[in-house]
Amino acid sequence: MRTRTVAAVVVVLTLVAYWLIPNARERKEADARKKLAFESLVERLPKGKPFSPTRPLSAEAKKRWASESNERTQSAEMVRISKRAEVRRARLLAVIAAMGAALDET
Repeated sequence: MRTRTVAAVVVVLTLVAYWLIPNARERKEADARKKLAFESLVERLPKGKPFSPTRPLSAEAKKRWASESNERTQSAEMVRISKRAEVRRARLLAVIAAMGAALDET
């Protein structure tokens, strides 16, 4: 009888805790949003026309942007190459497995 009562109390306390904890989190988030200078980053994004550059890019800056663009292109190419290698490996493993199965049958 006592174990049933203790089990029932534990179940009830667990359910109450699950209902109270999310409410406490929501209250904490709401309080934090009130105290912060902003509510979301989207609201802080500037609206309207973007600023135009005051002077043209220097040769060094153009070189840096070109190298970054090349790095992105190279990394994308490496991803394509690795995917092709994975496909080739899977095909090779399938062929090896088929050969092993054929040898097992003989």
